[in-house]
Amino acid sequence: MKPFDTYFGGKSGSGTYQTIINQIPPHELYIEPFVGNGGIFRNKRPAECSLLADLDPTVVDAWQQEGIKQIDDIFDFAAGSNIFLVDALDLLSTGKKWFAGKKWFDRKNAFIYLDPPYPLSTRASYNRYNHELTDQDHELLLRVIDSYSEAQIAISTYPNDLYGTMLADWRRIEYSSTTRGGQVTEWLFCNYPEPTELHDYRYVGADYRERERIAKKVRRHVAKFRKLPELERKAIIQAIQEN
Repeated sequence: MKPFDTYFGGKSGSGTYQTIINQIPPHELYIEPFVGNGGIFRNKRPAECSLLADLDPTVVDAWQQEGIKQIDDIFDFAAGSNIFLVDALDLLSTGKKWFAGKKWFDRKNAFIYLDPPYPLSTRASYNRYNHELTDQDHELLLRVIDSYSEAQIAISTYPNDLYGTMLADWRRIEYSSTTRGGQVTEWLFCNYPEPTELHDYRYVGADYRERERIAKKVRRHVAKFRKLPELERKAIIQAIQEN
């Protein structure tokens, strides 16, 4: 499942989606209001319910072609994956027809990942999206997500003063990613502490070499575990659960 072969600002690059997914805690409800090509949604373990959204009709149409159901009202939201054609601010706030948005999404079992078009002042390329955000739009978006008290939220951006000031109380991760223009520094702001549990453990590791080392170790231990008699396997599982 990949709606577009390439997508400006996407998070499908090696080392990028792994870094972000390694910061995502367990959740039942996943919300991605600026889904674009969905690099995080596509690469992480699915949630019980996933709600994707984008204001670009071509993006929504592309996801429909991939089998994602388009819905027109929050009350049509169901288990599985769904997509809205809607403005992210309307979806996340309490305005317009999406009046139930914040009430529905601001819950402890929800994780919201936002990857909005980065501020124009931080980018070398302009007019790459059909729907850009002004500095005022960014400021309003940050105010909305900062008002959430229960949902766990992460948002990506390039280094900039607006985000650095308005999200000064949020935890910040700095990492490098590869773009068409070369290596760049990106920020990931999170409104929750460093997770001690992850939604998806497949990418644990600081870089490719460490991820490969851990993955090989996991495969080796799993293979040995599967060769044990059933009662021994259950004894080990019980001991782990009790300790």
